[in-house]
Amino acid sequence: MTDGVVNLWDASRVLASGSGAGGAGGEGAAEVESPLVARIEAHKAPVTALEFNPHPGARHMFASGSANHDVGIFSLERPTAARMPPLQWGTPDDSEITAVAWNTEVKHILGTAAASGTVAVWDLRTCKPWTQLRDPARQRFSDIAWNPDDGLFLVTASDDDARPCLRLWDLRANTQTPLAELVQHGAGILSISWCPHDSSLLVTSGKDNKTLLWDITQGRAVHAIEAEPQSAHAGFTAANDFYGGTLGGSGSRRYEVKWSPHVRGVLATCSFDRKVQVFGLSGAAAGTARPPRWLRRPVGAAHGFGGTLATFGFPGASKPVKPGQAGPRPTTGVTVSRAPVDEALLTRARNFAAAVDGGDFRAICEDKARSAATARSRREWTFLRILFEAEARSQLLTHLGYDVEAVAADAKSFVARRGGLGPTGDYEAEGGDDGAAAEGGPASGEGDAAAVSAADAFGAGGDDGADEGEGGGKGDEAAEGAADVVANGGGGGAGGGGGGGNEGG
Repeated sequence: MTDGVVNLWDASRVLASGSGAGGAGGEGAAEVESPLVARIEAHKAPVTALEFNPHPGARHMFASGSANHDVGIFSLERPTAARMPPLQWGTPDDSEITAVAWNTEVKHILGTAAASGTVAVWDLRTCKPWTQLRDPARQRFSDIAWNPDDGLFLVTASDDDARPCLRLWDLRANTQTPLAELVQHGAGILSISWCPHDSSLLVTSGKDNKTLLWDITQGRAVHAIEAEPQSAHAGFTAANDFYGGTLGGSGSRRYEVKWSPHVRGVLATCSFDRKVQVFGLSGAAAGTARPPRWLRRPVGAAHGFGGTLATFGFPGASKPVKPGQAGPRPTTGVTVSRAPVDEALLTRARNFAAAVDGGDFRAICEDKARSAATARSRREWTFLRILFEAEARSQLLTHLGYDVEAVAADAKSFVARRGGLGPTGDYEAEGGDDGAAAEGGPASGEGDAAAVSAADAFGAGGDDGADEGEGGGKGDEAAEGAADVVANGGGGGAGGGGGGGNEGG
């Protein structure tokens, strides 16, 4: 502000109050907490520049410059107290600070531009200038910006109407002569912003009411956003315009332009009629065939004849990138190499494909069992191989330790000992009706005492028969035989029940 005060506002409270920064009253307005967070008396002269530190570990810090050539560093932890003494270079009467910009790679490096045509690069650890730049023509610097990928490159803008130009500086090479000059504005340049998502793109706004998109690789502006009358924007622009919508059309001069730090290809401008316009690259008819970095394919590969492989991409992309640090740059060429071939893997893949095509899954299991590294794996593949055999059921029982023929012989012998099966499917007692009546007790009509059901003989009712007396021994013997038959799949009627097993005994 003109009185040297910096006000910190809480945007969420401003939106909640619905009254903007003015805090207009009204019923219920007292219930809303004030959006003004702090009031900092930062300078004794008007505040001319301000910027927050963009680095993750220092976003609570901001720098501000004033018209009396001093720079203040403040922290939100203690907003009313300066983080360090004001930075001054020269005398307060030299010129005003026109811009401040934090370095994009090192969080304690700050650049300040002055109206006297000088730029100071400060090291906040020592509170002294690390280096300085001077305009060759002693023109006034209106703005500065750091390269988002390389913290030793910066660009300065001049608002001199006689020679409005951008100057690119390489701090490693020369701090007296710029690396390049870009001239295309018709009047002084007021604001500059370097695209954080593609370091080859710049955007500037000038007194000629033009907003130019620059391609640094070509050294020229590739698109211009002309001033438009108020009636040109009725909510949306034409489909072939730079963007599909604005926050109010503006025909006044634009004095500030900024790329969005989060949304790729989107920028905003401010004009003196208090309007904000939002633009995007998606619909720009730019005079360049080179797409922005975020639209390019980052990596790619293609197979050729004879096992060759053509690739392009980022060298060293596997290396971790620290927060706030620029990532690896893409290569400009294509690498052609011969793809490595694992012959053993290739042979196994071909054999597997042939076995699948022929339906020979048994061979796959046998091969896996032979090459198994552990005994457990070998047993598992052997078990799976049995499932694909012609007589999988019988071989599975044999694999589990059961002799099918022995089980069948035992069952046949047991049936023969019991006198065979009667007309109703029950076993006939040995010795006929008389023997059964003598040993097992009185008959219960129609031969029920002499004929015992298969379920009873197999021991399903053993609990009841155990209390009947002398017949319990033969009932237990029958139960043991039934268990063998059932365990080997030979019995199907073990689900019946009754208590007459000992009656048969």
